[in-house]
Amino acid sequence: MFTPRLCACHVGWARVPLPPCARGVEWCSRGVGRGAFPQERHQDPDYARNARPGRGRDDPQSTRSKGCKSQQEPSTSNPKVLDSGACHDQDVDSQDSPLHKAVRLCLVGTRTEEATARAAEVMERLKDDDWEAALVLLEDLGDDCPQSPEFWGLLADAARLLWLQQEVGWYEWRRSEARNGALRAELCLLPAGEGGRKVPVLPGEVLRPMWDIGQRTPEGELSVSIAFLWLEGRTPLEPGGCAPVRLLPLASEHWRHLKPGDVIIMHEMRPPVGMARVIEVMPPVAAAP
Repeated sequence: MFTPRLCACHVGWARVPLPPCARGVEWCSRGVGRGAFPQERHQDPDYARNARPGRGRDDPQSTRSKGCKSQQEPSTSNPKVLDSGACHDQDVDSQDSPLHKAVRLCLVGTRTEEATARAAEVMERLKDDDWEAALVLLEDLGDDCPQSPEFWGLLADAARLLWLQQEVGWYEWRRSEARNGALRAELCLLPAGEGGRKVPVLPGEVLRPMWDIGQRTPEGELSVSIAFLWLEGRTPLEPGGCAPVRLLPLASEHWRHLKPGDVIIMHEMRPPVGMARVIEVMPPVAAAP
């Protein structure tokens, strides 16, 4: 009988607001074999841009933040908004603002001609008080050249000042990826009629499923591991469908044996609910000096 067994460090599946940094949690893992899998899709080289929440910069409804007056009033029920403090022009426009710090930080160790030119473009946006556009340009620069956890933390701080709460969650996720390492995979969910999920996976929703990555107990029984899941793109993943996802293991050092093409199995309870093929393994990014 199929009996998945959790190690002592594991907990059941649950939805959580953001992935924690859980270094030092240990469990055993072994590689899994390659197997048949649906044809890989979503090979967009701009996958990281497509993964972020909210509107694209070409969306006519997208707001360009030129000061707080153009933004909606913050929700007093959201503690993250309250904790960020009031949004003042000087908070975003000063030389010590998160955006200015991020520009300087992104050039550390990557002072190429292209990076310098793009940083200059960001500074021009900041001079025009076009802060949201500067934020998007910095994110694009971070997509093209791996950036440190500190860089993504500064973008999250800037998004808080601009009351862009969806982007805050995305940048915090990217900070965790840079700190701990992550994987991209093509996830195919089982149809609801075959024991799969009854509800779709929503964009911007962080799930905490369990995964069969090849780990077995000394008795030969299955033991599952945990990795947070972020759905790429802005379209919900319906039961029976496939889409690219990003996985953030609780202890990434035990997942680094996986390589592109390896297949892992997703569990939320005892029966499997999906199968994912690894597309890319993203190692941690060194902290800024």
